[in-house]
Amino acid sequence: MSIEDEKRAAAEAAAALVEDGMRVGLGTGSTVRYLLPALAQRRLTLRCVATSPATQSLAEELGLVVEPFETLEALDIAIDGADQVAPDGWVIKGGGGAHTREKIVNRHARQNVIIVDASKLSQRLGEKWPIPVEVVVHAPLGDWVVSHLNLAFDADVVWV
Repeated sequence: MSIEDEKRAAAEAAAALVEDGMRVGLGTGSTVRYLLPALAQRRLTLRCVATSPATQSLAEELGLVVEPFETLEALDIAIDGADQVAPDGWVIKGGGGAHTREKIVNRHARQNVIIVDASKLSQRLGEKWPIPVEVVVHAPLGDWVVSHLNLAFDADVVWV
């Protein structure tokens, strides 16, 4: 089975978990691009929140109702992909730039479903891609954290 076939199969299995009337968090990324059509084909009445403008745009094109996060107090389910998954089940998310929004949506969901294909499996986190760290510079101590990342982790700070 190809990686694209794996993504499609994982996305369709995740879409099958969604029930009529649910409040759904929609993730961002290559696997979610297969999830959205699978959800739309089911023609359920859903209230969705998107973790990125790209996801929102595609979801709306497919006829899914996407609302601002502030209109929903909680989510029944959030479905998103992962950047890496270690053998012990630890997952890295947010390498694609929707880090904060993904974390907020995941935190407010009763159930989180992570959909992955074989290309996301790693022997250890950080093996295939850098581990993302997002610092909200408007938050208290944000500037201090950014200024100390290079020292603490011997890392290069990449501004996104």
